[in-house]
Amino acid sequence: MGNTELLVVLYMLLTRPRGFPLFDYFADNAAGMLALGGLFAGFWFIDWIIRHPEAEEERPAYLVAIDIIGFFIGIICLGSGITLLLNGQDPITEAIGGFIGGKHDIFTKGLIIAVGLCLFLKPIKDIPWASLIAMIAGAVVVFLAITYLETTFTQLAGLLGIDVKLLYGIIFVLVYGIIFSMFGLAQYILRIVATILSSRPGSFVLFVLCMIQALLIILPPHPDAYSLAPLFGLT
Repeated sequence: MGNTELLVVLYMLLTRPRGFPLFDYFADNAAGMLALGGLFAGFWFIDWIIRHPEAEEERPAYLVAIDIIGFFIGIICLGSGITLLLNGQDPITEAIGGFIGGKHDIFTKGLIIAVGLCLFLKPIKDIPWASLIAMIAGAVVVFLAITYLETTFTQLAGLLGIDVKLLYGIIFVLVYGIIFSMFGLAQYILRIVATILSSRPGSFVLFVLCMIQALLIILPPHPDAYSLAPLFGLT
């Protein structure tokens, strides 16, 4: 590549729209993200192999700490994987080779998202967030109704022959039911996914796949020369 072409590519790279800088940085280091995410995902399985804990045994404090740290690493992995997917492969990244998803295949991107999802959902999979969101939405709607539309709802309650407080309660229940029905199924599906990914077999598979793929990415003659993708029918 000539100097003029290189300057043009660098100018386009620096002036084109970019995502969140933190995710951009980690997306440029896919091998590191796979290794770090895989290590945290597989830590639960490694700990089980070493300690052989009893089923009723209380989880040690260091595993709780791993879950908390892994939660934030999961957010970074998810953001980085989505950044890789959204940026795809374009002439700039092809010319530079390695910037923001330039040569990473769909298997690498999907694996980063999968391990991110595992780490992110592990500590929160038992939280009834669909119910919490529905309660917050219902409370916000009632608050807005009381603050800005109190006269309107008072008149409506009079027409219906009920107390205005009862009307606010009905509105809360309706909003709660609608929001919960929207997010309830998503919560159920994500809980199943989290249970599978964070199980001992699931964490072991993620650990192995992430470590192998991370090593393959950095092998010579150049990054991304090798990948596990063909084994799964992906390119």
